Amino acid sequence: MSKVVERVFLGDNDDARSVETLQRLNITHAVNCTNTVPNYFDVGDGGTGNYSHDPRLLRVQYFRVPIADVEEGCCCGGADDGKLLQHLMRAASTFISSALAESPTNNVLVYSCTGRSRAATIMLAHLMLLSAAEASSSTALLSKRTAASGGGGNDDDDDDGARGGVGDAAVVGACVDLPRLLRQMPPRPRATPNLGFWKHLVALEAKLNQAPDAPRAPECGWPRRYLVDS
Repeated sequence: MSKVVERVFLGDNDDARSVETLQRLNITHAVNCTNTVPNYFDVGDGGTGNYSHDPRLLRVQYFRVPIADVEEGCCCGGADDGKLLQHLMRAASTFISSALAESPTNNVLVYSCTGRSRAATIMLAHLMLLSAAEASSSTALLSKRTAASGGGGNDDDDDDGARGGVGDAAVVGACVDLPRLLRQMPPRPRATPNLGFWKHLVALEAKLNQAPDAPRAPECGWPRRYLVDS
């Protein structure tokens, strides 16, 4: 298990069922990115029946993203799986953010069988949505400050105006950069979303940046080895 951002961890099935690991890191919430692995410590989940530990020893709140690790990136085998996966990405991110906002002592684990494809996909989606929200919040704050100061200034405060202009440009130009976020992921488990999940991540990146959906070519800085599951 590795910490990706403050209080949010990426892990695999072994991490998810380890009482010692979850207690040591004070994991209070978990995103289960599989359609088969149990919510091990959720008393209300039928999936705990095949696990030897008493789930009452540790109570964790779960959110399940029921996806299979196939190149089509399907969820439940339906025609609208792409839309469903996009919805689940956003719902999982909301679950993570809500858990962290609920208490400063809450910590979240995002896991799948190996933590490399499905869990990494949901984690990357969360990081992209988080980046977009932070950029939007910064833009709104700058707009509010500009309005409170009466606008873009005058010839007597060129320095302040210049500083404000640089700030505005920096925020407006801020965009969600999926390859950059991937490079910031921990080395273990190594994030390797399969091609189907990668296409959905690219689509989310494009939507957040309000740009046309277009696959990112390896020559644009994306290592080819990350385009396939391993």
